Amino acid sequence: MASEDGWPLETHTIPNAPNTAGPYPAYDLARLEKWFLDTLAVVSQRHAIGAVIATAHGCGAVLVDGNKPVLPMMDYDAVSPPAIDQAYARIAPAYGEVFCGIGAGAMRLAKQLLWQESAYPVEFARAKTYLTTAQFFALRLGGRAASEISQLAAQSHIWDLVRHQPSSVMRERGWDHLLPQRVPAGAVLGTVSEAVARRTGLARSTEILCGVHDSNANLFRYKAAGMADASILSTGTWMIGFQRDLAPDKLDATSAMVLNIDVDGENVPSTLTMTGREYDLIRKEKSAADAAVLAALPTLIAREPWRCPPSLGMTGCSPVPLTAGGSSDRRPKRLPNGRGWRSSTQHSAQTAALMRLAARNASSSMVASPPTCPSRAVLPRCGHRRASR
Repeated sequence: MASEDGWPLETHTIPNAPNTAGPYPAYDLARLEKWFLDTLAVVSQRHAIGAVIATAHGCGAVLVDGNKPVLPMMDYDAVSPPAIDQAYARIAPAYGEVFCGIGAGAMRLAKQLLWQESAYPVEFARAKTYLTTAQFFALRLGGRAASEISQLAAQSHIWDLVRHQPSSVMRERGWDHLLPQRVPAGAVLGTVSEAVARRTGLARSTEILCGVHDSNANLFRYKAAGMADASILSTGTWMIGFQRDLAPDKLDATSAMVLNIDVDGENVPSTLTMTGREYDLIRKEKSAADAAVLAALPTLIAREPWRCPPSLGMTGCSPVPLTAGGSSDRRPKRLPNGRGWRSSTQHSAQTAALMRLAARNASSSMVASPPTCPSRAVLPRCGHRRASR
């Protein structure tokens, strides 16, 4: 939750553990929704809430009939069957169309669709829409079905980033009809349903905004502040490095380079590495305050950690050549503009006011704060293996 000027007021989290009891590892949507509604019921007693917006990571989506899943929402960490790996390798879009590789397991939404259609054809045939995660929660709250560009383009393989249409595999497999109309991230999709209003105490007039890709929400804060040309590091399970003035034809598939599209439909060349996951594996059960981590950064940088290869094989980076002594002659490439990187881990709540303002082109109040301010927003964040908020 955030104040009208974007200052965080409250944060609520829940571990986002996968459900392994079904046909494949999946998100426990029922558990996440229950937590979200229960939390709204608590915070609505302290804050006047005028709007709700969800953010979520890329490569997560739900096949839906009405407003209910026809199959569990697949976890992108799911290990796909070898037959699916082989079949998808034959039909996957080219890098120059989607600007990301196939990845491991169920890392791409189009590959998830192939798996689900092949293994569960009856359930798959019932699906009327395919909603990325943020838009699924908007639907569940009472909004209409919609798509949003930052989520569609987030390394999903379901969107052609050059021609701005469903990807070749979506069209060739006949899946493109599942994608509903695209609308801006801050567009109002409706108001909360009567059932949600009764459950949470929210007013029936509480608006449901479309929703946004989590790291793109972070990026938008800087763009809205007049810093669109800044180089941004957005951290979470993945660390994304946004660099606008790098031409897409300079992207290198072997060096963890991808293309994102921001909430305004503009290209944002990026790097993508699983830094947060690696950090969690290293620290195990230990934790450190953000201030302590930031204080340690100068020492870590002085050790030149780029001289060591990544410990996770999922980053997609090319190996770093090491000498016999364990060092490397390869230094990180400087950014084309020579600017420093800005790093941020907070995106969801602080972006709500800006999203709503951009969508409505108005100066009304927009986010959650004490009851003296009448019009507010709450944002759940569906985070990878870390926390939803």
